[in-house]
Amino acid sequence: MVDSFLERWPADVSLLFYPEGFAPDVASPRFETARFPEWLARFRERNAAAPAANGMRNNTAYNFRFDAIRFAFKTAAVIESFHRCRADWLVWCDADIFFHSDVSHEFLGSLVHPETEIAWLERKALYPECGIYFVRVGSPKCRQIMDQWRGLLETDEIFRLAEWHDSFVFEHVVRKSGAIITSLSGDAENTS
Repeated sequence: MVDSFLERWPADVSLLFYPEGFAPDVASPRFETARFPEWLARFRERNAAAPAANGMRNNTAYNFRFDAIRFAFKTAAVIESFHRCRADWLVWCDADIFFHSDVSHEFLGSLVHPETEIAWLERKALYPECGIYFVRVGSPKCRQIMDQWRGLLETDEIFRLAEWHDSFVFEHVVRKSGAIITSLSGDAENTS
């Protein structure tokens, strides 16, 4: 992911990377590693011993939809990146993405509308695919979304939701906010 990003994205776009348990060996002025915030550590400490918070349903079967601990890492990285971002847009990309073609500012701009606050891969019958999405940094609604999302973990209110993984919880706070959403899915919205 990192190599393809550095090769394919515009030279004035940098990558903030949150490694989990390793130190990436990347020498580029466009690449920076970041540390997870203390509020994530507190959430993990409070809930690490609870099998349900780790995706174990009825203490017997793992279900990713309830692995709040695992997906809290991504949540924390998104929220902290949003607050650090000085660009107009935060573009979240999961680490399993490979950029096979050049990405230009023009292409990125063509994916959103002037009023867009969130752009994601919409799935009409399921929560959005959140392997890549856009968040407008200057939007007050987006700031509210990030603060509410963090609050769900800081207060353990996440455990009152129907599912606890990042895509479900992110969609929950986005829809609740009334933010203007653009789908990046095209005709694939009706597929899973």
